[in-house]
Amino acid sequence: MMEDQNSINESENNGLDIKAIVNPYLVRWKLIATIVFFFVLAGFLYARYKIPVFEATAKILVNTDNKGSSRISELAAFDDLGIFDQGGGTVLDQMEILRSRRLISEVVKEKKLNTVYRSIGGKTGLTKRVVYGDLLPFRLLIENENDMLQINMEVVDTNLFRINSINSLDLSLNLKTDELTYFDSIGFKIVEVAPDIPVGSSFEITHLPIDMATDMFLEKLNTESIDKKANTIVLKIRDESPQRATIFLNELLRQYNMDAVADKNKVAANTVDFINERMRLITIELGDVEQTVEKFKTQRGLVDIPSESKIFLEDESYISKEIVEVATQVELAQFVLDYLNQDTSQYQLLPS
Repeated sequence: MMEDQNSINESENNGLDIKAIVNPYLVRWKLIATIVFFFVLAGFLYARYKIPVFEATAKILVNTDNKGSSRISELAAFDDLGIFDQGGGTVLDQMEILRSRRLISEVVKEKKLNTVYRSIGGKTGLTKRVVYGDLLPFRLLIENENDMLQINMEVVDTNLFRINSINSLDLSLNLKTDELTYFDSIGFKIVEVAPDIPVGSSFEITHLPIDMATDMFLEKLNTESIDKKANTIVLKIRDESPQRATIFLNELLRQYNMDAVADKNKVAANTVDFINERMRLITIELGDVEQTVEKFKTQRGLVDIPSESKIFLEDESYISKEIVEVATQVELAQFVLDYLNQDTSQYQLLPS
């Protein structure tokens, strides 16, 4: 009986005392509720005002002769001669070319990526969304592409904008469409305004110099190879505008292909020029050798008997042919003369 009582006491001691666990938290429920409310509010504000970032991906297959090599096959025959050193030509080299400043700069210039348009929404003005491409309600033209300018403006109507700040300097300035305006020697104007642009909407326009915009996209661009033995390069870029990211990658690949074609054409043209120059020099050298040989034979009185015999026979045949033709002409002339001396031929036509 005593053993049963001890078993019951041990089971009660091993059981969970929920009240004892919850009581310390119930005493501090106000603090816990405040912390939970704070984190919920922070999560809501983050989701509400956080600018989303999108990732665009593209793949490019590098044409190569061997695994991991992008050498020009037409020039492989000159490798042993050491005339055209094409280097390694690996996929890693092509990845560096895709990330070159010159190539990125051409993309920025072609697609006007150094001008960033942001639509300001909400009463707080904290919500800003990048607008690009077909979604642009207007365009800002800068007189000098290397100027740096940041404008905060509001749409009054399709022909009038109100500038609220320029380069963090608060002001109130009305700007008409297609009207060139200067601020601190920086010239700019608004063009191509959409007819359905919302009146009262606000925008923030940032114009960067080409070099700064190039650096910005270089930091965003990532290139990687799928496998060491593969010739495929993966391009990735993260940007606030999915359309701008896609257009950037498409233009980058277009510029890369244009450069590749131009380089191959240049190499081919240089190869043709080199071969033509070598042929010209060889022709001159052979001509000099023939002249030297002919001069040597003339001075030494050397005769090539087979060649001289052939020339003699050809000359003899030609002379014999000329003799026969002249004899025929003489016989014909004598026949005409005899015909004219006959009395019966006075009023007859001469034979043709």
